[in-house]
Amino acid sequence: LKLIGSICRSTILQDKMSSSNSTPPCQILFRSKQAVELYTVPESSDQPQASKDKNPVTLATGLSSIHAFSPNGKKLIVHLRSAGVRLFDLPNLGNDGDSNSILLENTQGVQFMVFSSKGSYILTWERAIKPPQDDANSSPPPNLKIWSSTTGQFLHGFQMRGCRRSQWPPIRWTHDERHAFHLVTNEIHIYDGHVFADHETENKYVDRIRCKGASTFSLPPTFYASSPGQEDKYVLSTFVPETKGKPARISLLRYPDKLGNGENPKSGQGLVSKSFYQAEECSVDWSPKGDSALILTQNSVDTSGASYYGSTN
Repeated sequence: LKLIGSICRSTILQDKMSSSNSTPPCQILFRSKQAVELYTVPESSDQPQASKDKNPVTLATGLSSIHAFSPNGKKLIVHLRSAGVRLFDLPNLGNDGDSNSILLENTQGVQFMVFSSKGSYILTWERAIKPPQDDANSSPPPNLKIWSSTTGQFLHGFQMRGCRRSQWPPIRWTHDERHAFHLVTNEIHIYDGHVFADHETENKYVDRIRCKGASTFSLPPTFYASSPGQEDKYVLSTFVPETKGKPARISLLRYPDKLGNGENPKSGQGLVSKSFYQAEECSVDWSPKGDSALILTQNSVDTSGASYYGSTN
């Protein structure tokens, strides 16, 4: 089987609330120029013929650009260039997966998308659209949007002029979705994690963290409190890239008590901070417990001349 110009990804549907001891099926998503298909890997070679005839399930036809799975693998979003973003509930798929999907309205231009930490919400970004020229007082419509992953309904939106892959996503939920952190210029705004779904409550941030010059931040997908009293505290990292001869800086902070007393006087000293040169971008890999992080920095130009492709540390 030769796969050209396709993307494959497997996901195991895990249900921690299920009392069954049976192993959930292994599924593979196959994207091609013609369609998006979901294959279920048989547990044995003597699988009934009826099950083989249903494999694969065609989720959508046409050219797709990106896709994303929810953290537990039960939901899938696929961006189709002709239609927009479609939302699939994988455990409840029928023989015709397309008929069971939900189309997110006016999402043909989406370039980035991701699920929240527990899969309750979807975050998308598309290029900003200029307001009508005949209305000087109108502001551009939001292009950073939050959606319900249950109904596909648009919940709230922000304006974000540009977005690089290294900056994505600018909104991250804590592992328990209790809070949502939104990176803006020189600050991180903190919202109640479910305020966007409550249309009767004003969508205003309840706290903020000063982090001058920060271009990205990260939250661990999981966290296990090592001692009592840490259940309501959240570790995060912030990254300030190198600029104008000043070194880059990566900081590990803890909300709400250790945010760096230099920029946040009401808080204590940050957990740890390190400065270094030759760092334009940063990615963070968190430990399974969420209490430590591996930092990978990248630079587009290697000043030593050893590599044409830049440097990595």
